[in-house]
Amino acid sequence: MVAGTTYKSCGCRNENGTRLRKKCPKLRRKGGSWSPTHGTWYYQLELPPKADGRRRNPLRRGGFTTQDAAETEMGTAGELLTIAAGLDGKIQIADLILATVKKSKTLPEPVAHDHSMSATERRSAGSSAPWDRSHRDLQQRSPKGDPTSARATRSRQASNQRATTGRKPPQNDDRTCS
Repeated sequence: MVAGTTYKSCGCRNENGTRLRKKCPKLRRKGGSWSPTHGTWYYQLELPPKADGRRRNPLRRGGFTTQDAAETEMGTAGELLTIAAGLDGKIQIADLILATVKKSKTLPEPVAHDHSMSATERRSAGSSAPWDRSHRDLQQRSPKGDPTSARATRSRQASNQRATTGRKPPQNDDRTCS
């Protein structure tokens, strides 16, 4: 099991213009529970160390409308890390997750393989993943439909992301908390 946590944050600013993030007083009710109307959900997931043994920054992602949506994506990221058995494999998977998130802003999706094919047959059929010795593979999520323009593609990707992850669209940063 990988260590991770969920929390709420917002884009409110104080009078100096500094973002309040998790310290915003509107995020909590008087009793200490989370406000259902203010802020969005985030998760933070600890990743294996880098190949040279140094600590790696955790995977932090946010903008989820519900805590369940944040926990679901955090669970998917944790599932990806459990694909590999040894530390070297986990390091390689973490590198691939971070590269995919940086490039496409989405997590790769774990997909079960057809067990009737050997790893060599799967590689020759189009899978060149270095972790193919496992019974799963990572497959990049992609929007459906033919792209007609770069703008239409970005719009479809944003719609897909909101529909699949429960994320809110970016909010205006000019808000102040009072």
